Amino acid sequence: MTGPEDEQKKRAAKPLLSFIEKPDAEEGREGARASSKSAREDEAQSRREAAARRLAELERQRLETEAAAAEDDEAARKAEDTRIREEMAAVEADLRARLGPGEARRPSPAMAAPLPDDEEPVRRRRAAPRREEYRDDEYHDDEWKPLVDPRIVIDAVSRSRNLIIATTLLGIILGVAYGLSLPKMYSSTADILVNPRSIQTVGPDLTPDQLPTDASLAVIESQSRLIDSASVLTKVIDQTGLLRDPEFNGSMKPGAIAGFIASLRQLLTGPGAEDEMGLETKVLANLRKSLTVSRDPKSFIISVTVKTREPEKSAELANIISNVFQEQLGVQDSELAKRATGELSARLANLKAGVEKADSAVQKFKAEHDLVDVQGRLITDDDVANLNNQLSAARAETIRLRARAESLNNATADSLFVDGLPEGLNSGVITALRSQYAAARQQAEGLATKLGPRHPALIQAQSQAAGLRREVEAELARIRNASEVDLQRSQQQEKDLSARLAQLKVRYAGNNEDMVKLRELEREANAQRTVYEAFLLRTRETGEQQGFNTANVRVISGARPALEPLGPSRRTILLAGLVLGLLAGLGIAILRGIYAALVGGGRNATDRDDTPPPPAHDAGGASPQPGETRLTAAKRRARAGG
Repeated sequence: MTGPEDEQKKRAAKPLLSFIEKPDAEEGREGARASSKSAREDEAQSRREAAARRLAELERQRLETEAAAAEDDEAARKAEDTRIREEMAAVEADLRARLGPGEARRPSPAMAAPLPDDEEPVRRRRAAPRREEYRDDEYHDDEWKPLVDPRIVIDAVSRSRNLIIATTLLGIILGVAYGLSLPKMYSSTADILVNPRSIQTVGPDLTPDQLPTDASLAVIESQSRLIDSASVLTKVIDQTGLLRDPEFNGSMKPGAIAGFIASLRQLLTGPGAEDEMGLETKVLANLRKSLTVSRDPKSFIISVTVKTREPEKSAELANIISNVFQEQLGVQDSELAKRATGELSARLANLKAGVEKADSAVQKFKAEHDLVDVQGRLITDDDVANLNNQLSAARAETIRLRARAESLNNATADSLFVDGLPEGLNSGVITALRSQYAAARQQAEGLATKLGPRHPALIQAQSQAAGLRREVEAELARIRNASEVDLQRSQQQEKDLSARLAQLKVRYAGNNEDMVKLRELEREANAQRTVYEAFLLRTRETGEQQGFNTANVRVISGARPALEPLGPSRRTILLAGLVLGLLAGLGIAILRGIYAALVGGGRNATDRDDTPPPPAHDAGGASPQPGETRLTAAKRRARAGG
C-alpha cells in the first residue's frame, strides 16, 4: 500500500481504544434525537447533524492531508495493528477473569472489526448505531471505573446485619443506663434591678446625678460579683441549713454510672481535697457550682439562677440569695457610713482644738492692744462711724440755719405784708399780726374816704394799724435773733464734732499695724471655724445614714418552682442511643466494605476467592509494572512502539 493508505490505517486504529478513552460523541446526539418530541427539537437535531457532517468532512480532509505527508512503512503499521489487537484481547481476557464467567462483558465491536479503509472512520462514526444506556454495573475500563464499587459496599452492609443489630442494642442499653443515672435538675431564676445611683437621705435630691455609662456598668458588674461571694453565700447557708442537706454536703449517693466513676476516681487518687475540706467549705463550693449569675449587657437587671434536684429548693434558694444580696448591700453602705463617721469624729477633735486656739489668739491680741469690740466690731470703728454721721448731720443743720438767717435778715415788715412769709419762717404770731394789720389798714382806708383827716375815728384806725406794724417788726426782730443764736450753736457743734473725729482718726491711724495683725488672726480663726462646722455637719449626716439602707436595689421578679426538669427527657436519650448505635453499626459495615474493595484490587467483594488470577503478559512477554493495570500497560507499550 501507499503512504497515504498507511496513514489512514494509522488514524483508523484509534477507534480500537475509543471505547476506553472517551464516550462516543454521537451517542448523546442520538439519545437526544430519540427523546425529542417537538418540532423545535427536531430542527435543533437537524442543525447538529449538519454540523457533524461538516466536522466529518473536515476530518476527512485533515486525514487526507496527513496521509499525503506520511512516509511510514505499511508493514510496520500492520504489525502495530496486530499487536494492539493482541493486547486488547489480553485485556478482555483479564477482565473476564476478574468479573467471572457469569458477568463477562460482550466484546466491543471495535476490537474485532477489521481495519477500515480510508473512509471507514468517518463513515462508521456517522452510521454507528446508538449504544446502550450507561449502567452502573458496566465499566469500559479502569479509568472510568469508580474507586469503590457501590455493590461491594451494599453487600458488605447486608452481610453485617448482626453487627448493626448488636451496636443498636448496645446504644439502647447505654442510653437507658445514662438516662437512669442522670439526675433530674430543676432551675429557678430571680431577677434583680440594681440602680448604680444610691438613695440620698440628706440633701435636696433623692438620688445623685447620673453616672457615665462606663462607670454605671462597672458598678453593676462589681455588685453582681457580690452575689456569689462568700459573704453572701455563707449567710444563705446559715439561713437555709444547707450543712444538713445531702445534695450539698456530699452525703447523697450518686447514680449508677456517676457512682462508679466517683468510686473509681477515689480508688485511684485516694482521699482527695474534697474529703479533707471542711464541711462548710464543701457546701459553699457546691452551692457556688449550682448558682449562675448573669446580666443583660443592655440593662441593669441581674438574673440569679439556682439549679438543684428539687424545684421548690431551687426557687427558695434563688429568693433567699436575692434577699441576702439586698441586705448585704445595705450592710456595706451602713458600714461605709459608720467608718466615715468614725474618721470624721476623730478629725473633729483636732479641728475643734484648732478653732479654740485661733479664737484665743484673737482675744489675747485684742486685750494686749486695747482693742475692744462689741458684737464683732471694734469700738473705735463704731466711734468713727458715729462721729462721721453726726458731723454730716451738723453740717447739714448749719447750712439750713444759715440760709434761714440770711432770709430773715433780708425780710422787713413791708415785705412781710406784701410778699408774705419767707421760706423757712413759720411763725404763728407773725401770721396773726399780719392778718390783724391787714384788717386795720383796710378799715383806716375805708374811713379816710368818708371822714376828714382829723376825724377821731380815722385817727384811731390809723393808730391801731401803726401799732400792729410795730408788733410785726418786733416779732421779726425776735425771730431773727433766735435764728442767729441757733446758727452759732450749730456752727459750734460742727466744730466740736470735727475736732473729735480728727482725734479718733489720729488714734485709728496709730492702730493700723495692730488692726492688720488682728484681721489676719480673725481670718485664720474663721477659716478653721468653717472647716470645723463642715466636718461637724457631715459627721451628723453620716451618723444618720447608718440606720438607713441606701442601696437602690429591688427584686422585680421572684423565683418560682420549675414545672419541667432541665435537659433532654429519658425517652429522648433512649432514642438518641438507638440512633447512635444504628449509625455506628452502619459506619463500621461501610468501612469494612470500603476496605474490602480497596484491598481486593477491584474484585467483587462478594466473591471471596483468594486464588489470584494468572498474570497476563503482553505480546512482547513483559508484565505490567507494579500498580499498573493491563490496559494502562498496553497503552504505554503502544505509545512506545509508535
